[in-house]
Amino acid sequence: MPNPLPKALACPLATGATTHPSALAIVSNTTEYTYLQCYSQARAWAHFLQETYHLHAGDRIAIVTQPTCELIGLLFACFYAGIIVCPLSTRLPIPAVIESYKNDQCKLLISDTPLNGCASLLIQDLPKAPLVSSVAPHQFYYQQ
Repeated sequence: MPNPLPKALACPLATGATTHPSALAIVSNTTEYTYLQCYSQARAWAHFLQETYHLHAGDRIAIVTQPTCELIGLLFACFYAGIIVCPLSTRLPIPAVIESYKNDQCKLLISDTPLNGCASLLIQDLPKAPLVSSVAPHQFYYQQ
């Protein structure tokens, strides 16, 4: 019988921000983010989504955007807030995106292009966060 999984897993982003905050965590052709920058941004976006859009643990959001460094931070923000992410393909026509958003009972759609017909936010309109000076340990919990 295999060993059971632990009930809590340490967050790799928070761990990296604690142990080596200035090390590069995400690198693209145009952008570089350290662990501390990624962690700070993800925590700020989690708070922003909760306060501005009144999202709570268990709420769903749809995301339809090209892969970017910001997308990684947004996914961590959703994990921190307990928000369920429904990723949608950028190849879907807009009516299919709106239909999936409604069928999945999402409360918000985040995209990289403006969309009408649902509560939406452009990923580039997410606020930039100031750097934090310390990192609180963060763990992900799940039920077996």
